[in-house]
Amino acid sequence: MKLWMVCLLLAWSCQSFAQNPFRVMVLNAEWFWTPHDGHVDGGKMSPGDPTPKAYQQELNFYRDLIRTQKVDLVALAEIEHGTVAEDLAHSIGPQWRSYFVQGRDTATGQDVAIITRLPVLAGSVTALGFPQGKLPGESKGKRLSKFLALKVKGQSGELIVLTSHMLSRRGDNPKKSLDRQRQAHAMISASNQLQTQGQPILMLGDFNSPAKSKEFAILQDGGRFRVAEQDCARNEAGKRSSVVQIFYQGLRCSDYTRIKMTGYSDHQAVLAELWWR
Repeated sequence: MKLWMVCLLLAWSCQSFAQNPFRVMVLNAEWFWTPHDGHVDGGKMSPGDPTPKAYQQELNFYRDLIRTQKVDLVALAEIEHGTVAEDLAHSIGPQWRSYFVQGRDTATGQDVAIITRLPVLAGSVTALGFPQGKLPGESKGKRLSKFLALKVKGQSGELIVLTSHMLSRRGDNPKKSLDRQRQAHAMISASNQLQTQGQPILMLGDFNSPAKSKEFAILQDGGRFRVAEQDCARNEAGKRSSVVQIFYQGLRCSDYTRIKMTGYSDHQAVLAELWWR
């Protein structure tokens, strides 16, 4: 492709992002492991590698879902490592890129990543040393074991995007619940650290924190963050609150939906359409 065509495409992408809605998705792929790396991540828990055929079928399913829904940015959870995100981004199209930082969860080997066709600010991809959150009065806290942040560049400025996969609710107990609350504080601390000029923020992921939970209230940070599930769900009335959420600040939400991924994940994908204010 000629240089002038590349420049034109990049200019159009930035302008389109600033003036039109953009669509974001949270996708928990439930143990999406690759068979092409020669090993299985996770020291205590692991489903084992799928066959190459099964891996490609699942990859194609997510690829088609993202294309059909015209998604611009996806937060991935429960992937083995960055190769999986790279494979998915490559399968969607040449404009897509994957962003990944190796997580700290050696027990399961699960990681998070972001893939997007939107322009990402150079040098903005970070795990912030895996932020730590504390409850009031504590000296020690709980770190996020899976976390990633970056900044997307548009004509109207920068958009901060954070994602994490917080502690599971499986086999929940009071200690685990308190640790999840600490992790929620860590997400808020990370958003405060990254937001230096009042930029809009997207905080999306599998937080294992449904509405009315203490962790959910912490993530809302006293109402500073809006919630797509609450603000613009048109066909979700009466449904149980999802643990997969899209929180945002400095943006406007115009649509929200959940999409079943039967046969591939025990979670529904969550999709929101957002606008710059």
